[in-house]
Amino acid sequence: MTGTGEPVVRCTDLARTYGSGPGSVVAVAGVSCAVLPGQSTALVGPSGCGKSTLLHLFAGLETATGGSVDWPGTGHSPWGRPTEVGVVFQSPSLLPHLDVLENVALPLVLDGWSAADARARAGASLDLLDLGRLSRALPDALSGGQAQRIAIARVLAARPRLVLADEPTGQLDGTTGAHVIEVLLRAVDRAGAAVMVTTHDPRVAARFGGVWRMSEGRLLDSPDRATDRDTDPAGALAASNASATGARA
Repeated sequence: MTGTGEPVVRCTDLARTYGSGPGSVVAVAGVSCAVLPGQSTALVGPSGCGKSTLLHLFAGLETATGGSVDWPGTGHSPWGRPTEVGVVFQSPSLLPHLDVLENVALPLVLDGWSAADARARAGASLDLLDLGRLSRALPDALSGGQAQRIAIARVLAARPRLVLADEPTGQLDGTTGAHVIEVLLRAVDRAGAAVMVTTHDPRVAARFGGVWRMSEGRLLDSPDRATDRDTDPAGALAASNASATGARA
């Protein structure tokens, strides 16, 4: 359920362009929106429409070339601060020489936590996702679904205010992907965090409280009002694809 109070992230006329001159690529163009505490959103649209870049801007992984993005309540970029924004990538990116518990604890250790406190928080996060039995396993012993759930546990161990997941089911089969999304939503709900996921899958989008459509670097609907397509993920994806096809025609 969406909470009240200051947004966890907001942007005004946000833009990101790569390169300059005739060969430049506009990835995000004139986006204005805000993500509220506890908000659950799927960001949909065709490949190359700017979804991942927008998530990276929200996470502080990219630098805007126009407009502004800020994180009320902190006053600085969340990059390198796992207690503020956590990112789940399409690939779990677990370090092969560390066991599961060490992988989950690592961001906290890098953030200055003591090893004991980081391991305790990591263990609690694994238990929350029913993964405690895998604590001593190495990444190469995990299935794809287990590895992605471990990546979610790693993010949630820091208890961030905002969780951003970039196509977290893109490399998983439908059944495993559905379970990963169920685990993610249940965990962020317990933590009271906002969550935004990019996806091409209407079944994934349907699990979220709102759907934002993106095409050619722009949000097609105003995120601060509901539309029929906000509650119809399949329609939102079809409309985004149609808009992108028309723009290329």
